[in-house]
Amino acid sequence: MYTKTSIPKTGALAAPVIKSDEIIIVDANDVASEPTRAFGNTVATGDLTLAESAKGVRIQVSSHTIDCGYDQDGEVDAKGFKQRVAFDYPGNTPELDNFIEYYANRGVLILVKSCETGKTKLYGQKCNPLRLTAEPTENNEASKTHLAFAQEVAGALLPSVYSGAVPAVAADPADASDNESA
Repeated sequence: MYTKTSIPKTGALAAPVIKSDEIIIVDANDVASEPTRAFGNTVATGDLTLAESAKGVRIQVSSHTIDCGYDQDGEVDAKGFKQRVAFDYPGNTPELDNFIEYYANRGVLILVKSCETGKTKLYGQKCNPLRLTAEPTENNEASKTHLAFAQEVAGALLPSVYSGAVPAVAADPADASDNESA
């Protein structure tokens, strides 16, 4: 529930927020339960839990390219918010291509952590997940892939401040091959 309070200026004001270079992506179909929150209070309570044996995916990205937020959408008296997360992955790898092909038509929830505040934000909900659009670049200027995730339907909620447990993530390819040879 929203409690009216004044909003003073604080901190570095408009300085950029430095984010961790690790993004955690969770398939919406793997979510067993998600944290709860009240309309007008962006702080979520509880954990994002996954179905048994399900894991999220950790992607290491160029942290200075991470762009998170929301867009307001809708008619008067029917406005909502479309949450979004976008970033660049340096290079083009088979693992990334496999991820893009698999998640092209799947909904996801995304966790993004601030290095400065330590706070994590949760983007998307199981019933209103984010969807992927990928734009690879391989030319004389760069080899990278821009990944953009956004909700297709405007919802009533902004991204949540998340302090719950981080879901388990799949092993890195090098770690997986080490485990196979052991």
